[in-house]
Amino acid sequence: MNMKDYLFDYKSFFNHIKSQTREPGSLTKSLNALLDHLESQDKNSVLILHNFDLLRHTEGIDETYDCSFFQALNSISKRRHIALLSVSESAHTHYRVQADGSGVPGSHLDAIALALPPITIEQLKSELHRRQSQLTEMQLHEIASSLVSKTSPYSALEKLII
Repeated sequence: MNMKDYLFDYKSFFNHIKSQTREPGSLTKSLNALLDHLESQDKNSVLILHNFDLLRHTEGIDETYDCSFFQALNSISKRRHIALLSVSESAHTHYRVQADGSGVPGSHLDAIALALPPITIEQLKSELHRRQSQLTEMQLHEIASSLVSKTSPYSALEKLII
């Protein structure tokens, strides 16, 4: 899930996760309850949160992204059958975050930071082709070559209008 799409609307974030589970109707009203439901299933689940760092860098986010939200995410490390992958452009150590920007003890995500290997020109070309299949091989190569030199090539790709 791209957190960019849910910064100001926690309810949509929650409903999106809920829609991808086999949770029966309105039994779960909280992220913890939904995680309990997933843990009770006999199948593995991975929650992938892209642009997670935007929760820290965006003012006025939905107030539901509070200490209990981070506690629910942190509880995943102790749950069976569930894993969390949060993807960020910049590394963060134990930061504290709250919707109004103030710090809250315990509102950090305890995670192991893993650096992704640099993206290659071929990978960028493949992604460009997936998004814009009408581009010629030369155009793909020129755009990919330009992007690969950026600090955050994938984000630059997202901003690129072709």
